[in-house]
Amino acid sequence: MFQHDYEAAIIFMTISNRNSEKVMADPKLREEYGSYAKTIPLEHVLLVSRMGLARATGLPRETVRRKVSKLIEKGWVVELPGGLRARPDLNRAPEYMSAIEPMAANLRRMFGQLLQTGALNAG
Repeated sequence: MFQHDYEAAIIFMTISNRNSEKVMADPKLREEYGSYAKTIPLEHVLLVSRMGLARATGLPRETVRRKVSKLIEKGWVVELPGGLRARPDLNRAPEYMSAIEPMAANLRRMFGQLLQTGALNAG
């Protein structure tokens, strides 16, 4: 999916995590938008800057800048005024879904471990 570019994968997951923090922290919103089939509306999305990504991941700013540019070119991330968002319709994009479906169980396990260790903020 990321052609063995683990830094890009970490950056993408960090963007996705940040985007969903508000929804995950609010039980009512989590119930409404917790399904992968749902798209979180912009008013509930927390955007993240490249500097925020560098701080959150520990990657150098220039690396983050380059990797984010590639994710934008690939169409998986969009830049909005105020920050970055995982493309809101990825859950309906066949190229993304066909790439992620075989890895769904591993991704759930990995996110669970990242949350348990404190590497990701659950809200």
